Amino acid sequence: MLRPRDEFRSIGLKISVAAIAGGIAAMLFGWPSLAVAAVAVGAAFGIFAVARRGDQPQGNVPSLEDVSTPSKTRLKPIVKLREEIMRLITGHHESPVIAAMALDTQTEVDAIVVRSLEILEAKRKVQKLSSGVYRSRAVVTDLEEKLAGAADPGVRSSMESALTSRRQELRVLEDLELTQRRLDANLDEAESTLAELKSRLLQAVAETGRDSVSEELDPFSEMTSRLKRLSSTMEESIETVSNRNWD
Repeated sequence: MLRPRDEFRSIGLKISVAAIAGGIAAMLFGWPSLAVAAVAVGAAFGIFAVARRGDQPQGNVPSLEDVSTPSKTRLKPIVKLREEIMRLITGHHESPVIAAMALDTQTEVDAIVVRSLEILEAKRKVQKLSSGVYRSRAVVTDLEEKLAGAADPGVRSSMESALTSRRQELRVLEDLELTQRRLDANLDEAESTLAELKSRLLQAVAETGRDSVSEELDPFSEMTSRLKRLSSTMEESIETVSNRNWD
């Protein structure tokens, strides 16, 4: 269920897209004055709705220069895609399709990039904590083998106690290992989703001027919804690391 602020923003953006789509239709039917008015109304609603956003991650969007250090090179393709997407949007604002989707999509792209940086920082923490997982597995395997060959009850009792402790340690480390894989998957999905958005923008630019241009609004709406879902998933991953007392 949408929060009041999200609901307002969603309604505002829907009105924006509808008004701009109406402007496109008016232009196609030869009513330029109505087209200009409709696009102006749509832009106003879109800008106002985006300006009221309050659930985006805090912090500046990193640039390529910010991720030039070896510890942040994993973010380079994501940041580069973001900059390429923004150049396409600002460089082709005259395209009705891009004008209709840019208001909301730019916000979501920025959120993805900021959260990618947070994901990388969370991954470093998890990676450091889980570094002993391979040794822990080896110790558990060794204790299991020794226990299987032990006959003395006292020895077996001592080894069973040690094995229980080591298995508990291994479970924690494997949980960390799984969390690390999920964080990696978040970064992979962020990169692939932004790459797809760039591809769709390039297609929209190439096809600007077609009579059926308004049909391209729905795919961008679906793309923005995907970006929102991904941003929410990344936020959950970050919170998982922040809320767990692994130290």
